[in-house]
Amino acid sequence: MRMLFSCLVDADFLATQAFVNPGQSLSRPTIKPPFNEMQIELDKRLSDLANSGRGSQNVSDCRQEVLSACRAAAMQSPGLFSLTVPTGGGKTLSSLAFALDHAAQHKRHYQSWHG
Repeated sequence: MRMLFSCLVDADFLATQAFVNPGQSLSRPTIKPPFNEMQIELDKRLSDLANSGRGSQNVSDCRQEVLSACRAAAMQSPGLFSLTVPTGGGKTLSSLAFALDHAAQHKRHYQSWHG
C-alpha cells in the first residue's frame, strides 16, 4: 500500500510540475535503458556489496537468502507479491532484482506500461 501511495504521490508531483513548470519538466532525463542493461548494473552492484565485507557474515547470508527468494519468485506468473523482511535485510535491492527479473521473464517493457 505504501509503495502504491508513493507512486501516486510521485506521479501527481510530476504531472503538477509539467503543468506549472513545463520547462523544468522537459529538462528531466527521459532515457530508459533496456531492462537487461539495468539487470547487469544491478548484478555488478550486488556483487560489489557481497564482496565488500560490510556487515557480519550472518547478515550477508540472510540478505543473500532474501535476494535468492526474490529472484525465484520473479519466475512466477504476474500477480501481487509481498516481501516482509526486517530493516537491513536487503529489501530494496532484492525487490529491484525481482522487478527486473520478473519484467524480463514475462517480456514486459516500457511500452506495455505506458500504452
